[in-house]
Amino acid sequence: MKYLIEERENVLIVYFQEKLDINSSLEVEEELTEKLEKDIKFVVFDFKNTQYISSSGIRVIVATHKKLEKRNGALYLTNLSESVKVVLKLVELDKILNIVENTEVALLEINGRK
Repeated sequence: MKYLIEERENVLIVYFQEKLDINSSLEVEEELTEKLEKDIKFVVFDFKNTQYISSSGIRVIVATHKKLEKRNGALYLTNLSESVKVVLKLVELDKILNIVENTEVALLEINGRK
């Protein structure tokens, strides 16, 4: 399994495995598009087990961020490894995305925004 999607109180939490590359990004983007047809405003991407993100993975992050922003929602990135942090910093996404320590912190912030 390349990822797992869990829904908690109208928040989607996506747990990625080793890498978010072209293979997994196509699958997750398709499933997210379907799930976001509901009135979901908040998504958490948990990268605890992820060591690699390709440009296709960056596309999933940006597309999800834009969709949620249009709904006055937000995307949160959590549990970033050093290699994932470096990639996000290189493409300057660290300046526009909500990056927090872990999923629990993200859920607390989301509950404060609801």
